[in-house]
Amino acid sequence: MPNNSTVEERVVEMRIDNRKFESGANKTISTLEKLQRALKLKSDTQAVDDLQKSIDKFDTSPMTSGLEKIEAHFSALEVAGLRVIQNLTDSVYRFATRTVKGLTILADRKSVV
Repeated sequence: MPNNSTVEERVVEMRIDNRKFESGANKTISTLEKLQRALKLKSDTQAVDDLQKSIDKFDTSPMTSGLEKIEAHFSALEVAGLRVIQNLTDSVYRFATRTVKGLTILADRKSVV
């Protein structure tokens, strides 16, 4: 069982540690307040309001205009590409038709001879 002097030492030690803790806590709070003032931190609502104002000022019209121009170019290329495919298809069809006619004429000549 601890004697009275040991208990008294512990109580005194706790008071001293508590004083150090309070002093340290007050110093930390003071430092954080100075940091906040130095950084000029705003309240949450002010920060959100400022963000909304920045978003409202953001202009997307140049991007939209650029995308519309690109879309127009792709549309023109699409039409040109379809026309090329149509011309190729027509050429292949004409070639196939002439080839079949030519082979038919050759076959008729061979059968006559």
